[in-house]
Amino acid sequence: MDQATRAHQGRSFNVVAAEYERGRPGWPTTMVDRLATVLDLPASATVLDLGAGTGKLTRVLVGRFARVVAVEPLPAMRSQLVAQVPQAEVYEGSAERIPLPDGSVDAVFVADAFHWFDWPAALAEIARVTGPAGRLVLLWHGADGPWEPALPESVRERIRHAAAQYPPGGVVVEGGEWRQAFTGSAFGPLVEESVPYEFVTDREGVIANLLSLSTVARLPEAEREALQAELATLPETTYRRKLPIRLYWTRKRGVPTQPGHRPDEPASPQWCDRCGGGLAEADHTACQAARAWEPPRFCPYCRRRMKVQVLPAGWRASCVAHGETRAG
Repeated sequence: MDQATRAHQGRSFNVVAAEYERGRPGWPTTMVDRLATVLDLPASATVLDLGAGTGKLTRVLVGRFARVVAVEPLPAMRSQLVAQVPQAEVYEGSAERIPLPDGSVDAVFVADAFHWFDWPAALAEIARVTGPAGRLVLLWHGADGPWEPALPESVRERIRHAAAQYPPGGVVVEGGEWRQAFTGSAFGPLVEESVPYEFVTDREGVIANLLSLSTVARLPEAEREALQAELATLPETTYRRKLPIRLYWTRKRGVPTQPGHRPDEPASPQWCDRCGGGLAEADHTACQAARAWEPPRFCPYCRRRMKVQVLPAGWRASCVAHGETRAG
């Protein structure tokens, strides 16, 4: 999905703002508290919720930080945001044109929205509005399995039909092309984590959730109404879905992530990522041969043990200081 298509689809939420507010999941306060600790963000910090939507994350941020600014381009979404989170400073603007002065915020949070941005332009703007110790946090709700109880096959088929015409944002997130924008940017390597999360809602909530999907919002009005009619037959019960949170964070280059560590240094690997031995101290030919068949174990920049996930499409290895590498 090219940038123009992504931007167009991102604007589709303006027609489903009420459904978005009613049906989309929130964010756990414990996750924001932990981020504040990891990123050294005091309660007195000024933070920006960029592409804030109806304020799903904004309402959590205002409970943690002294000054919270929210920027949202779509008027209907912004109206919901103002109504739901009156404590925040709300501005019309976009990721590519943030209406804030240079260096005016300590951190920028982007929740379920970065995939719609023009990534290089957005990162340049985020770097501009953050101070020398600027932090950036990207959050997405994933999907791990279907709704429980299961939705009728007729409803699932309509959702699949919509997704075939207008690929959902999750495809862009999983594709990973957005990561390339960080190369050469003002920000260091991304650190990735996964946070378990279960979304629990009622019948009206699951109906609103499905109608708020960008793929559905872009359907012709007649098709949206047909889906809404089918959804009206859902039984009254509690609905659940596992939506693990994919969390990424980074800082501006040259800012320590841990005592004595700069995320942009050293410039080249110093350690064998299989055995952890120094590259200059021994011959690691055997390790290199083994690595053709297995994921790394150690960060080649700092020798920390990496968190490794072996997936059907390859592997993913993360260092708490130097971010993620993957194969597949």
